[in-house]
Amino acid sequence: MKPASWDEYRIEDKIDFGNNLLRSYRGSYLLAQALHEAIKVMRKRSMKEREVSNIQDMEILLETCFGTFAGIFKLNEPKKK
Repeated sequence: MKPASWDEYRIEDKIDFGNNLLRSYRGSYLLAQALHEAIKVMRKRSMKEREVSNIQDMEILLETCFGTFAGIFKLNEPKKK
């Protein structure tokens, strides 16, 4: 969660804060969630607008770097009829 005094942080402290979040379990979850949601949105685009290689690369990142979270997201998706 962004600290209330964020705007008062020096840039070096902001970078340290961000890097610590990035390397944390929470940071991994957030990145996995962002990839998961972005993939869903991008797949809904028309074939002309769809960036297939980007979707595929994002899927690789999600599956290989954040596999545990990818499995959780998949389990929580509504079942297709």
